[in-house]
Amino acid sequence: MIFTLEALKAANGDSLILHYGEPAHPRFILIDGGPTKSGYREVILPRLTEIKGRFSQDVPLPLEMMMVSHIDDDHIDGLLALTADMLDRAQDGDEAPFAIRTLWFNSFDDLLDNDDEEVFSALTAKVRAAGVDAPLPGFAQADRYGAAVIASVGQGRRLRADAAGLDIPINAPFRGLVMVTDAADRRVDYGDGLQFTIVAPDEKRIRALQKKWTDEVRASLSEETLAEVASAGGQS
Repeated sequence: MIFTLEALKAANGDSLILHYGEPAHPRFILIDGGPTKSGYREVILPRLTEIKGRFSQDVPLPLEMMMVSHIDDDHIDGLLALTADMLDRAQDGDEAPFAIRTLWFNSFDDLLDNDDEEVFSALTAKVRAAGVDAPLPGFAQADRYGAAVIASVGQGRRLRADAAGLDIPINAPFRGLVMVTDAADRRVDYGDGLQFTIVAPDEKRIRALQKKWTDEVRASLSEETLAEVASAGGQS
């Protein structure tokens, strides 16, 4: 049995390929995709294509999972390039190079049980540069890291939409978020000697975060503030 984490040259971001199982018939998991679309074209795609040529010449290379550790740009952008490439190939009638069996991704919206589409679309547009010094409109004051997180919300939404377009299940075998619950085992057996132990997030803390979001953030969104946010989004 093998268990190897291969680190790819993803510029200032992260991208890993987990190799596990039988050496003659290994299985693969892609974890994060680095910060750039060019990184996908120049690093991730060539490496996965090389692996495909060795182990899966005649059919799409099975990826047991594609995982997003968190939504920062330096983790997710290369995966967006991958899913966009697969959608383009599908539209052209070409065979997909990879068969992604599930996407593990706790999106910002799912964590917050959030449906404030207009607000987050405006905030995302306002801070798309992620890290600018200009203050965010109204209540939404944030430091450079907070701005980067808000800017990444739209990327997470696009990745979820791409996964839906490619019929990739989200967070299988979980129903909803990948998280620790009182009712479920912390361990997920992936076979061939691989087992995940879920340590976070915790369901109780997520519910507390959702309540805080509802009580403190949504409650602060007066009609005047919403108008300011919408106006700022339209000017960006």
